[in-house]
Amino acid sequence: MRMLALVLGVLAGLTGCKDIDRFSTERGQSYCGKIVTAPIVRRGFCSSVCMRMTFDAHRASTQPGTLTTSDGLFTETPMRAIPQLSNDPLLMFSFGDGREKNFLFAAEPSRADRGPGLTVVLSLMHSGEAEVRLIRGAEGGEEPPCGPDNPALFGVFAPLQRQEGDCRAEPGCTWMPE
Repeated sequence: MRMLALVLGVLAGLTGCKDIDRFSTERGQSYCGKIVTAPIVRRGFCSSVCMRMTFDAHRASTQPGTLTTSDGLFTETPMRAIPQLSNDPLLMFSFGDGREKNFLFAAEPSRADRGPGLTVVLSLMHSGEAEVRLIRGAEGGEEPPCGPDNPALFGVFAPLQRQEGDCRAEPGCTWMPE
């Protein structure tokens, strides 16, 4: 009887595990959304920047997807997994409510003259939406004019909602690059 209870407990635990496959985008789908405009969570990005993201949960540890931003910083830019995290406790980081899974990735700007790479913090939300934070450098003096060439960038793009097509249905983002 104890053995049966143990087996049932293990099975219940396994079925209770969070499956992130549901967050994968299919061909022709993207997560779309705008930057959060509050200055406290935005530095160096213009308040009108939009993002398009693809995500493949099966490839989260190798090639998790792509980013495109309306300011040209990213154009179908691959997010890169950081292999060293698989042996580091940071892999299990968690913050804030409503998040099913958080990831740390890296991404290089589409053009070399746009500066060094950025850290990408991707949060998959219980709601089915996604949230992306882009981070490069640290504050250094007065606020620079907005634009993707800034050495210090911080931006939260939320909520990113799954849509069919190229994000042209996102209000205010009709000018997203193809």
